[in-house]
This record gives sequence, C-alpha cells and structure tokens, in this order.
Amino acid sequence: MLAASEPVAYRLVSLAFAASQMKLPLVKSKDAENVDARDGYTKLLRLRDGTTIPDPLQLYDGWVAEKEGIDWSVATVHDIEHFRLLATAG
Repeated sequence: MLAASEPVAYRLVSLAFAASQMKLPLVKSKDAENVDARDGYTKLLRLRDGTTIPDPLQLYDGWVAEKEGIDWSVATVHDIEHFRLLATAG
C-alpha cells in the first residue's frame, strides 16, 4: 500500500498501472451506463419485424378504467382447481 504522504498523482499512476497489470476491466462512466440503459430500453420496444411500439411510460391519452377495459369474471378457488385438474389430466 502506498503511503498517504505520497503525491496524489503518483498514487493514481501507481494504481492505474497495477490495474492494467491485473487486467481489470474498465469501469463505465455513469453517462455511458445511462446510454446503455436507454439503448436497452429502446431495444425492448422494437418488435422482430422492426416496428417500434409506443413507450408505455409516455402514454397519457386513451386510457380506460380497469372495469371498462378488462372483464374480471368471478373465479373461486374451486374453479381454479377444477381447471388445473382438467388441464393436467390429459
């Protein structure tokens, strides 16, 4: 370990040299990480045929209430178990 009294620039050079000798991977800057995250998110919005779907976090118009948009039928535990038994019977 380097002594605390050594100049900061010398310590930095020593640490950089040691990291290169150990072949440590480079650490990305926060800006580079943000760019990678944005690119990854954009990639998720791209379909296989190349079309891009709208970003769901940027949709503000055209929303309907849950009761209007989805018909939640009443399902009991008995109904779910009956369906599971029929699905795994064959």
